[in-house]
Amino acid sequence: MKNKFLKVVLLGCLVLGSLSFAGSKDYKKSNFSHKKSSYKRSKITPARAKQIALAKVPGATLRNIKDFEFDEDSYEGEIHYRGYTYEFEIDAYTGRITDWDVDRD
Repeated sequence: MKNKFLKVVLLGCLVLGSLSFAGSKDYKKSNFSHKKSSYKRSKITPARAKQIALAKVPGATLRNIKDFEFDEDSYEGEIHYRGYTYEFEIDAYTGRITDWDVDRD
């Protein structure tokens, strides 16, 4: 009898613990998804994008950037330096170079 009572109490504790744990997970998920939807991604500045591209061409300066455009999600441009044309595309959110081509003039 005592053994059976102990099993019922332990089973009840296990069930209640599981339910409270599951409930807290749902709360955290819904709270997180609310924060995620209001999160605004920031873009790097055009000046920063130019610095990133120029760092790949030692000796080149801002005067060597001949073409520079901003798309919705990326910066694109060309650097003309010492007989070469460097075409680049930089992700506007991460600053990562996503495309890089070098051609001889």
